[in-house]
Amino acid sequence: MGFAEIATRHGSGFGSIPGVGSAPLIDRGRILARRGARFAYRAVGRRQTGVALMPAPRLDAKVLEDCGQPVIVASHRRSGTHLTIDLLRRQFRECGAWKWPGEGLDALYTNLDRLGWHPDPLTPARFASLLARAEHPLLKTHATPDLGELRDVQGPWVDQLLQRARIIYVVRDGRAVMVSAQRHEARLGLDVGRDVLDYMRLETDGRSRVRAWADHVEQWLGVAGVLLLRYEDVVHRGADVVARLGDFLGLEACWMQPIAPPLVRNAWQKRAMRFTHLRPPTTALTPPTAPRDWQELFGPEEEAFFDAEAGGLMRKLGYPNESRDFDE
Repeated sequence: MGFAEIATRHGSGFGSIPGVGSAPLIDRGRILARRGARFAYRAVGRRQTGVALMPAPRLDAKVLEDCGQPVIVASHRRSGTHLTIDLLRRQFRECGAWKWPGEGLDALYTNLDRLGWHPDPLTPARFASLLARAEHPLLKTHATPDLGELRDVQGPWVDQLLQRARIIYVVRDGRAVMVSAQRHEARLGLDVGRDVLDYMRLETDGRSRVRAWADHVEQWLGVAGVLLLRYEDVVHRGADVVARLGDFLGLEACWMQPIAPPLVRNAWQKRAMRFTHLRPPTTALTPPTAPRDWQELFGPEEEAFFDAEAGGLMRKLGYPNESRDFDE
């Protein structure tokens, strides 16, 4: 099924908002207020947070005419979006954007969700500026394939984008997604329940968190022409993934060693890169945390609930019960 055949609009799931905006000189109090709203919105979406959203300005239909073929990296949240973006930036020169000293790491890609309803929408001028920074600019989204909320604001321009772009969808073991999402939201002070089972049972639009994840993945699996990557393959079989990406995009890889982009070790390192690097090696929004294998937290009850909600999809994706997880 192609994008034109997606007739039913699906909710865009959980928004995804990068860190502080692009302006390096801005009042600190305003930064913290914006970050709080945006991080909460990114974690669980507007229905749970009540964050006030604004529509982005309408884009000129010609905005894509002066840029190379865009590459969209789509995923459910906590599935390796930034790891994949950084692998593309590292191994394919055409995807390697730059930024000014002081700009946020989100200047190295475009968050498509900020062109729809968003707490901090992109302006057309800013979007055009980001597109011009790479021959094949990278765009990310956590929306469903119809890009419904983006379409609400930008109209037919969305079809123009989808027809022109190459699209990569990154999927991760759903059990690992649940563990990672619960830990991430807990750091933000959001309600995550007492344990991972409580978290999985939390509902969004009448669906458990597990079912919402499965619906997101299944919708993208039904779209023709999208390259499916498994997060675990990006981590452990990077050379094979780079070869597949090169074939899919029609680009020659740099084969920089090591294949995988380096991790940000702490928040201070990320802050330093913002002010000292024009092409920092990572766009990761938060430093990595100690790995937690989902098997440490899943007992028979957790396994039974997850399998009832998404077991068929997991087997379709090739995730056996004994698979193990590695954090971003």
